[in-house]
Amino acid sequence: MKERLASPPRGYSPQALLAVLWPLLVAIVLLLALGFLTLRLTNAARAYVGGEGLWSKSQKEAVMHLVRYAGSQQEADYQGYLKALAVPLGDRIARLELEKASPDLALATAGFLQGQNHPDDIPGMIALFRYFRHYPLFDKAIRQWAEADLQIEQLQSVAGELHALLRAAPALRPPAARLQALTQDIYRLNEALWPIEDAFSDAINETSRELSRVLYTAMTVLSVLLLGFGVALSHRILVRTQRAEHELRIINQRFELATSGANDGIWDWNLVTREMYCSPRFRELLGYRSEAEFQQAYVLSSHLHPDDAVPVLGNLRNHLANRSTAFNMELRLRCRDGSYRWFHARGRGAWHASGRPLRFSGAITDITLRKLAEQEQREMLELQRKTAEELDLALHGAEVALWAYTPATGKVIHMRRWETLLGRKTMPATLDEWQKLVHPDDRAQRPLALQKYLDDETAYRESEFRLRHAAGHWVWVRSRGRTITRDENGVPLHYAGVVMDISPQMAARRLEHEQHRFLQTMIEGVDTGVMVAGEQFITYINTSFRLMLGYTPDDPVVGMAVDDMIAPDDRALAQQRRRKALAGRPVPAGLLRMKKKDGSLVQLALNLSFTLWKGAPHFITTATMASEHEALAVRIHAARNRFERTLLSELEAQQADIARELHDSLGSVLAGISLMLGGARGLAAGDPELSRHLDHTQEQVKSAAETTRALARGLMPVGSHPGAFLRAMEQLTSDLSLAKSVWGTFEANGDFEHVPPETGVHLYRIAQEAISNAVRHGHATRIDVQLDMEGESLLMSIEDNGTGFERSDVRHDHPGLGLQSMAARAKAIHGHLSFARAASGGCAVVIAWPQHPADFTGESLPPDLSAFGES
Repeated sequence: MKERLASPPRGYSPQALLAVLWPLLVAIVLLLALGFLTLRLTNAARAYVGGEGLWSKSQKEAVMHLVRYAGSQQEADYQGYLKALAVPLGDRIARLELEKASPDLALATAGFLQGQNHPDDIPGMIALFRYFRHYPLFDKAIRQWAEADLQIEQLQSVAGELHALLRAAPALRPPAARLQALTQDIYRLNEALWPIEDAFSDAINETSRELSRVLYTAMTVLSVLLLGFGVALSHRILVRTQRAEHELRIINQRFELATSGANDGIWDWNLVTREMYCSPRFRELLGYRSEAEFQQAYVLSSHLHPDDAVPVLGNLRNHLANRSTAFNMELRLRCRDGSYRWFHARGRGAWHASGRPLRFSGAITDITLRKLAEQEQREMLELQRKTAEELDLALHGAEVALWAYTPATGKVIHMRRWETLLGRKTMPATLDEWQKLVHPDDRAQRPLALQKYLDDETAYRESEFRLRHAAGHWVWVRSRGRTITRDENGVPLHYAGVVMDISPQMAARRLEHEQHRFLQTMIEGVDTGVMVAGEQFITYINTSFRLMLGYTPDDPVVGMAVDDMIAPDDRALAQQRRRKALAGRPVPAGLLRMKKKDGSLVQLALNLSFTLWKGAPHFITTATMASEHEALAVRIHAARNRFERTLLSELEAQQADIARELHDSLGSVLAGISLMLGGARGLAAGDPELSRHLDHTQEQVKSAAETTRALARGLMPVGSHPGAFLRAMEQLTSDLSLAKSVWGTFEANGDFEHVPPETGVHLYRIAQEAISNAVRHGHATRIDVQLDMEGESLLMSIEDNGTGFERSDVRHDHPGLGLQSMAARAKAIHGHLSFARAASGGCAVVIAWPQHPADFTGESLPPDLSAFGES
């Protein structure tokens, strides 16, 4: 059942169209003929101009060859003259033939070809000559051409005489004067041809321009006539078309008003011709913009929804075959954008007397909105059903019960789970009766909290209270609700919420409260001071700590800033201890001075630890009064640190003085002795034995000078200029390879050009001591020194492939001076020294120090040393 959209009827025949347009066609043909003639004559004139150029060029080449022949007397030059002259002679043949009344066109064509004219231009040149021979301007050009040919004949005569004279025997040749005269005749004829050639070219160009003007004028007149005829014809057609369109527009408007008023699309299907007409509204309902697009794209069978195609086409066949009362179905049609919309289709067929169906007409109405509404209603009912089921499951899992309250009536509605919660199948219907189930101790607060919420003082209402179970015991519940609707004045209309059994939570809360009270009583009873603080403020302090600081139990100490209770000079140390604890590092006991209530200071021995409480960091501090022995131990530790720093400083200063003395004094003396020995060797040149002894002595002096410089470099290894530290480390590993037959490498990853001299000296000594231990004790054959940057810390590692070490050999209290010196130097640059087992089995010494010592606060942490084994 393939339908075709109706095509517009043909309203005229070819004969009728020809009767209207024949004058226009005649004018167009004339216009095209004039255009072709203009183009043909213009090309012919252009060809004559081009031919004149070839003629002139060949004539001059002939004169050149002839003059050369007069001088060289070579036959090749004469042959060149004949070849060049063939072009003018060919054009002369064509001219003479075309001058005849009945010319031989083949001979003329051959002449023009000999004149080197293009074969496509020759027919136009012949036509222009024959039909415009007596045109004044063209006739003038032909006369110039004939005159030029006379000059060519004279040139031929001179050339012939010259050729005959030069071909004669030498004894019969004329004197040189005759040859000179012939050469002058050649030059004269050449000069005479120039004005003739220019006159010919001007005449041809003027002829072309004149013919073009005449033909263009004729074309313009004919174009104006054609335009006038076209305007008149177009006016006539437009008048008739506008009249017909006006009548058709009125008919269409009536039809469209009728169909658009009903919002229906109309169709009429001719079952005999298989053509279908669809109204504009039909097309608009399917989203097509133009009639042409709709006619090209629409086919009923391809636009039906796949689920509707079989029933719709089946009902249509039944209707047309059985003459049912009407075709009435709801179906889906595919729109232009690919989507489907619902339509109500109604139609009726028309049959021949024989029973054969002739037409099928009807209308469609868009019912997509109604279908969507029905679908949404079905989905809403299904959603409500699923929501109710899910709500039952959620309430069962959460063990909560629902309720709703209407303030205007005071009624309470209880829904779901109340029997499980309180063992009651029914609940009181009013708020007053419901209040009777509340524990007497909780009953007074509930109406007040509810009224605050209804007055819009709180965002929601939540309360915890006890309700009487049907069995007689009390059940702790948490009730939470909010206003669902309000009137235009903001007065609550409906209030709803949930009630949850929190009896287990309340039991756990009581247990936690009792444990808290027990711990607090225990802490309050000890003699040690205990204080809990956040990052800034005190959250708890026991009585013993209060008494140490002169506060009574009633003084408001909780909430005070921790730093305000510490002596100003000790606050930096206290902050350092807190940062260590926050980083997870152990914080040893220490002495700090704290401010008492009266402003005086008291020295306490404090221990500090860190914990997370309720998701926030807290510091727990225990305090005891510091004894004289503890204070003395702390002072001794501080003095020892100062002594180590002073000792290292003095040692480096003395070594620097010794290095300068070695370099400036002994080095200079040895250099002078070496120069004196060199001079003495020159004086003892006549005594070989003495010279040999002097050479040996000078070598020993040079060796002593080199040893002196090495000693000076070892005593003062790092200078103050940029890069001195890197150069010293490179020299250390290089000297190691040369002196001890140990393979040493050095690598720096980062910018170490500006390491301060003092820091560089300490690092150099640490590396020197570590290398010495690896070679002497570990019997290492390879040592790798590496510098790295990690965040704000700098890192130096010394790894060897020796025998390794025992943990007891590197403890902090080891009596060896080497390890103590390394530890003291690390402390002097605020560094962290560690020992680990290297991957090769040897020892790895790692020193980390802050990148910016000026900003050091004592809290630079060691880097991750996992790559070096256990530290």
